[in-house]
Amino acid sequence: MTEWVQGLPGLSGRGRRLLLEGDTEHRYAGRTAADSGYRLTMALAVAVSQPGREWTLAQWWEALVLRPTAGGAWARSLRSRKGERYAEGKLAGMLDKARAYVGTSGTIVCRADAMVAIARLRAAVEAVVWPGPGGGTDLKNLTARLQLAEQAGGLGHEVSVRQLAELMGCAGSTVKPATPRLREAK
Repeated sequence: MTEWVQGLPGLSGRGRRLLLEGDTEHRYAGRTAADSGYRLTMALAVAVSQPGREWTLAQWWEALVLRPTAGGAWARSLRSRKGERYAEGKLAGMLDKARAYVGTSGTIVCRADAMVAIARLRAAVEAVVWPGPGGGTDLKNLTARLQLAEQAGGLGHEVSVRQLAELMGCAGSTVKPATPRLREAK
């Protein structure tokens, strides 16, 4: 069943496992099964949009919809619920979004590159003096997010207020104002 995958351009081992086996490590778990499926599909879209590894829309469609891959379950479900035309447009849009993201971010072609980028960011975060009443909270927020980034293998991540509060060791009411404050401080 997997011979056809070998012919696709530069899919990493992790990307191949994600496509063939699905999210066995629950890295892309969402609030609902549909949210999890969308996240997994976007992760695959980013994987197949890396420089030198770009898939065509036909290869993307075949891998997710025409082949019985675990990673394509959400796409096949979308096709059966909404129709082929809608699914094709949605998957094409996701691939375009991933290509735009990959094109604007620094080139990270492997997990090791991602870990280097995270380590640089961590050093910058730890070098800053975080003044004021919210400074300690802001540092904990960024440190928790860097931990999530390390687990995810890249800087992009999503986290709920509750999950972030647990990682930071504080109440959700403390976390809520911290994220907008950090965005404004860019």
